[in-house]
Amino acid sequence: MSTTTLAVGAGSLAFTGSVSHLSLKIGWGSKVIEIIPLTTPAYAISSVQKVSTSSSAALTGAEIGSNIALLYATADVHIAVGASPTATTNDFFLKAGVYIAISVDPSDFLSAIRDSADGVLYVTGVN
Repeated sequence: MSTTTLAVGAGSLAFTGSVSHLSLKIGWGSKVIEIIPLTTPAYAISSVQKVSTSSSAALTGAEIGSNIALLYATADVHIAVGASPTATTNDFFLKAGVYIAISVDPSDFLSAIRDSADGVLYVTGVN
């Protein structure tokens, strides 16, 4: 794997890549953020659920059913995961238009609440 670092003022950008992995590390002062884009591995879809988000927390209608959940929101949302979660605006923030993969227990449910505008959260359980 090769790394290219570019100094930018007081910070730096480091591009690291190989055939199977590409990441971007952004260093600024003592902080480093690593961005790993979601690639498209061969996932088997086990469930797809749609959660309408509003000012009240909403819950998936069934357990996620797999160890990985792919999430995509049409509006900014906050999410909570667990056996009986209730999302609040203090929970994990998911920006609209971003796909993320999270590790979950197959028996978990997911709860979501809007940040400022109503939308839809798509929850796809994959193996």
